[in-house]
Amino acid sequence: MHARWVLGCMAAWLAAAVVAAGQVPTAQEVLRNAGVSRGIGVVAGDAEARLAIDLARKSDLTLLVLVPDGPNAARACQAAYQAGLYGTRVFVDRLRNGRIGLADNLADVVVLVGQQVGGGVWPAKGEVLRVLRPKGVVLAG
Repeated sequence: MHARWVLGCMAAWLAAAVVAAGQVPTAQEVLRNAGVSRGIGVVAGDAEARLAIDLARKSDLTLLVLVPDGPNAARACQAAYQAGLYGTRVFVDRLRNGRIGLADNLADVVVLVGQQVGGGVWPAKGEVLRVLRPKGVVLAG
């Protein structure tokens, strides 16, 4: 059973829709490519929470925004608060030691935007797979 789960997650990782390098996808692109409109989503690298706010407005997703440091966290929190979504549909956390603050197999979609792992914005592949539910989707670019 464990081997099938790992293979399913790897397939989801490999089959992930990839957006153009350096470009932040729109909420419509994420929803279309992910094939989900409700559940739990993670957005890493969205320092101002724009994508997460737009996703929350256009879907029934509850979103966790991951940012690399305190100043980015403050900006993302402020933006979500001004949109009236902070603490209800949009949550913000710092990416500490590459860990995502969610339980195993929980996220329906993980969206990775901006810089890659070396820039400290994206969690490691293994961590993404840990929080991604079976048949969940990763969008990276």
